[in-house]
Amino acid sequence: SASFIPTLDYSLFGTENEPQLIDSLMKAFQDIGFAYVKNHNIDLDLVTHCFKNGEEFFKLPREIKQKYRKHYKSDINGYNDGEMLQKTAGADAKEVFNVSMACEDDRWPSELPGFEESTKRLMSQSTTFVKELLLMFGKGLELENESAFLDGISKVDTVDNETHLRYAYYPPVEKLLENQYRCGPHVDYGLLTFLFTNDIPGLQVLSREGKFMDVNPGSGCLLLNIGEMLQRWSGGRLVAATHQVVLPAEYYNRPRYAIVHFTEPDTGLIIGPITGDKEKYKTVNGMKQIWGRVQYQGTENPRQGDEIIDRV
Repeated sequence: SASFIPTLDYSLFGTENEPQLIDSLMKAFQDIGFAYVKNHNIDLDLVTHCFKNGEEFFKLPREIKQKYRKHYKSDINGYNDGEMLQKTAGADAKEVFNVSMACEDDRWPSELPGFEESTKRLMSQSTTFVKELLLMFGKGLELENESAFLDGISKVDTVDNETHLRYAYYPPVEKLLENQYRCGPHVDYGLLTFLFTNDIPGLQVLSREGKFMDVNPGSGCLLLNIGEMLQRWSGGRLVAATHQVVLPAEYYNRPRYAIVHFTEPDTGLIIGPITGDKEKYKTVNGMKQIWGRVQYQGTENPRQGDEIIDRV
């Protein structure tokens, strides 16, 4: 329903009413795990331009896209068309192109002038936004060190952090295979995720009542959710919600595009609960845990890659 996901008014950030924004942020992420954000500081004209980037990239011939293929499982940057988030009838029906802040020069598509420059600008604005959010989460949870989460991405501009922007393309299909999703049901593995999407529906979030609910951000809104790693770090006080992308029958022949920003902890950072339930959530090497999940996604036991570190 329209009211299922709350809308946060980001124009309150940095004003005397910021505590009101933090309260709304807490309520959304202690209860539902998703929120729409309006009046954010990310340039919407730039977002529109980047959607064109994505469309142009995915229209390139397959052999050109393959030049930018990521070295799967070991590399965050590049093109991929074989992701699988659940053990279903095949890979999810999508193509993606990922870039991190320290993306290698040979990963940027030289066929598309301006692609690199505009993408880097969007990444820079996105990074500012997530830094503000992580600090507000720290304040809202009244952490002893309010900047604890923010400090966890101190290397975001370097090769020691895999925070990345993703261009996603869900091609039109004649019909889906049985049990095939545009993107299977999953919880994000990292700290924070936010996205912009075109007007083709399909994203659904699992409610507390166990029902998948349709989600459609309004014009200019972005959709924000948290990942498993921030849930762990907050000892379960913040909720990572399960979501999926399905294909409504009336949109079979329409492509769906999204721009997604994934915030990951610095490589090597050890993450355990600093508040909340300190027994339920174990301490882990954040990125090793995430890499393990990625490596085993789509298998019978996606948690076999988990790395648990016994507390000293």
